[in-house]
Amino acid sequence: MIYPPDAITISKIIEGEITETIIPTIPNTILGINISQENLASNTHIYCGSDEILDNFAKTTQFILLNKVCNSPVMAQKIGNDKAQIIITYVPYNLQTSSSTLSIYNGFTSGEIVNSLFLFLIFLTLIFGFVIFKFLGFKIHKQV
Repeated sequence: MIYPPDAITISKIIEGEITETIIPTIPNTILGINISQENLASNTHIYCGSDEILDNFAKTTQFILLNKVCNSPVMAQKIGNDKAQIIITYVPYNLQTSSSTLSIYNGFTSGEIVNSLFLFLIFLTLIFGFVIFKFLGFKIHKQV
């Protein structure tokens, strides 16, 4: 996963029943969220203003890719007495209207493609060499 070079990842541990501002800057683009809960007796909500982005009830939510533009502060509301860890990756601007050329990109880099091509050619040479040796073999000439 390649993020823009100015992507920010924050980690926040909240405990008890609380509503807390996680990202005060606006606008921002939330790229992904992960929530880990300590026990099963609580509920954690992530809001962008009044819009609920993620609801995590009594479980651990794996990292979710969102790419959600948020024009309000991002808030976390926790209900229950245990702890929850919230990890959010974001950029402090609207990624859809910015002039940044990078966005969420899931694929191969040029170096990985070149390495894969060389590996493919090496294996191809080995396979054809084995096939040619197996069928044609080496001819042994005896001297008389």
